[in-house]
Amino acid sequence: MTAILTAFAVVGFAWAPQGGHQPNMSAGAVAHMKDVSFMRGHWHGKQVFNTGGAPLSGDVHSEVVPAVGGRYLRETLNVTMPGGRNSDTLHMLTWDAASKEYKAWWFNDTSTDPTEFSGELKGGTLSMSAKTGGGIELRVMYHKVSQSEFTYQLEMHQGAKWQQLFKTDYVRER
Repeated sequence: MTAILTAFAVVGFAWAPQGGHQPNMSAGAVAHMKDVSFMRGHWHGKQVFNTGGAPLSGDVHSEVVPAVGGRYLRETLNVTMPGGRNSDTLHMLTWDAASKEYKAWWFNDTSTDPTEFSGELKGGTLSMSAKTGGGIELRVMYHKVSQSEFTYQLEMHQGAKWQQLFKTDYVRER
């Protein structure tokens, strides 16, 4: 029995957060996550990509649920493009008490490493920014339209302005 408990302790330590990328969690995280609860639910919509030419549109299905004791929101997102190509994405969002910001990690099928965003909620819009390993500046905005709708927009900083990469209009499924 002691060997089993020791094994669990070793595994738990190995999986414990190491390094500087983990947010400073507190009981306040759960309260702050309620402020972004408009994102919770099952959603569908259209994601319209700005390609520089004719817009390209994909069908989106998303599920946003509380995770890790309510301290995070976990979004699983699937976009089906014309021709049937699928893109799968996982987003994890939380509140970081130390920086007093929301933080998010985006995992997708087009990048080898997650992208880490941070930012704030003002007037029904969660706005966060990130700098990729390649030095590209990104900004994402989640905007509550109503109880049954929100928008999600990703932009890239180019020169002196922000260029919209895509915008998604979500409608609540249930």
